[in-house]
Amino acid sequence: MFDRKLNIVFVSGPLGYRGTSACSLALAAELAKRGHKIYAIAEPGPFATEFQKRSIPVTITENPNSLLSNLFMPPKLAERVREFNPHLIHGQSIETAGLARKLALKTNVPYIFTAHNMLEEKQELKIHSGLLKKIIAISEPVRESLVNHARMPKDLIKIVPVGVDLKRLKPSPPFTVNEYPVIGAFGPLEPVRGIEFLLKAAKEILKPYPNMQFLIVGEGPEEKKLKRLVRELDIVRNVTFCPETSDIFGLLMAIDVYVVPSLQSGLGVTILEAMACAKPVIATAVGGTYYLIKENETGLLVPKMDHIAIRDKLLWLIDNPESARNMGAKARGFVEQNFNAVQMADLTLDVYYKAIDMPG
Repeated sequence: MFDRKLNIVFVSGPLGYRGTSACSLALAAELAKRGHKIYAIAEPGPFATEFQKRSIPVTITENPNSLLSNLFMPPKLAERVREFNPHLIHGQSIETAGLARKLALKTNVPYIFTAHNMLEEKQELKIHSGLLKKIIAISEPVRESLVNHARMPKDLIKIVPVGVDLKRLKPSPPFTVNEYPVIGAFGPLEPVRGIEFLLKAAKEILKPYPNMQFLIVGEGPEEKKLKRLVRELDIVRNVTFCPETSDIFGLLMAIDVYVVPSLQSGLGVTILEAMACAKPVIATAVGGTYYLIKENETGLLVPKMDHIAIRDKLLWLIDNPESARNMGAKARGFVEQNFNAVQMADLTLDVYYKAIDMPG
């Protein structure tokens, strides 16, 4: 069945450094290698060039969830989608499921979407029961939230763990290159990311280690607030803010420790990418992180909104560099076995073929 080549439309959000973009890129690249054709519709972002490098056409839209886009963009996009002659439309997130549904209605093409994050209680999802064939959830907690909060039928949902591009993400053990430890946190600068707790931990940890550096990569609504906090904490010389870049993997391989202080998580793709680079990861014990991090083996867990716990875990890694390197090596092995892009593509293709063959 997998020999049948497919035309798939990806409907994505901003192509910046966030889990959904990284997952979409890894999946599209792997499917393209196998001879399937991908056409991406997305919001602007530095990852657009990564799609284009792989000869995957991308149409850049304005925010597809805005009122203006919902009124005027779908007809234009629908024409391009028809020209592509797709077998299936794949919304890459809950946020883009609405546009995927509209395009499906206008083109009479079946659609699916992927849910990366857990839904809030009583959160509504508008679907078209005739054209929506499957929902992909990246973890069991995400599937449970779809069933319990959005009242989605359980048999409609298939779990497909995310996968990362292991050929591109090379092992780069910590505390071997940099003169001083470099701590990284990458992703959209949004309240739910909890970056303020890392900065507060930085203030504490710079007392015994005044030359440590912290690299914050990303953009978003919290940027001004976070930069103001850095000034208030008097740690400006130790904290660097870097805008989103297509060379994110190079930055990821250059740091020593990756910190994810998020207040909620589905199944963090950025965590997996750091683990694939053999970096020790400190992450809050929320959502899907339980499935990724085995305490003191593949990473370290901390309670959410606890900068003291982040400080203590960072100090332990810095004081035990050999243990940190062993942890990073185990993390890489764990990702190789459980979260690679090849497995993700295999499972996703199975969903595609079943969705296409389902009666309308």
